[in-house]
Amino acid sequence: MQIFTKLAKNTNLSLALGYFDGVHLGHQKVISTAVNYAHKNGNKSAVITFKDHPCCFFKGVCPKYILTREDRLKHLEALGVDYVYILDFDAKLCLLSADEYLKNILIDNFSPKSISTGFNHYFGSKKSGGVDLLSRLFTAMNILKYRRRRLIMKQLAVPQSELLLQKVKFKMQMKCWAIILQLAVRL
Repeated sequence: MQIFTKLAKNTNLSLALGYFDGVHLGHQKVISTAVNYAHKNGNKSAVITFKDHPCCFFKGVCPKYILTREDRLKHLEALGVDYVYILDFDAKLCLLSADEYLKNILIDNFSPKSISTGFNHYFGSKKSGGVDLLSRLFTAMNILKYRRRRLIMKQLAVPQSELLLQKVKFKMQMKCWAIILQLAVRL
């Protein structure tokens, strides 16, 4: 498992987002979902987390941690995570809107193939982003990709059977993503 303390471009990952202070069963389910998706789809998995809990920034006092950072990393490695990004939760990050966080941090750096997170994980200023926003964004992105692919196939006079195959693959992708989000929401 590789550990990064700064953002580094690493694309096509299956991401798990969260602080994961205790790596308890709920956390393990979120992380395992990302790891399993990566394995099934030939990707690598990554956990995006923070050096300190966000409440340290907001309240000026850090909570008593369930596990040390070293123990958290041991648990993440045991779960099969390929990469861990331990970021500083600072004013710059805190002031990003949810859309800016998704675009400037997650999409630009990781081009994620999947994102799994718990039901209570929020991002963006004033907790403006969460599972619902991720679901809407992913659906919109995949619809655009599908439409673009379909237009290209039509322009190249791709047979109807190939177009149907692309439609089936798209529906399977959407179903898989919906399952990942549903798992995250249930935790």
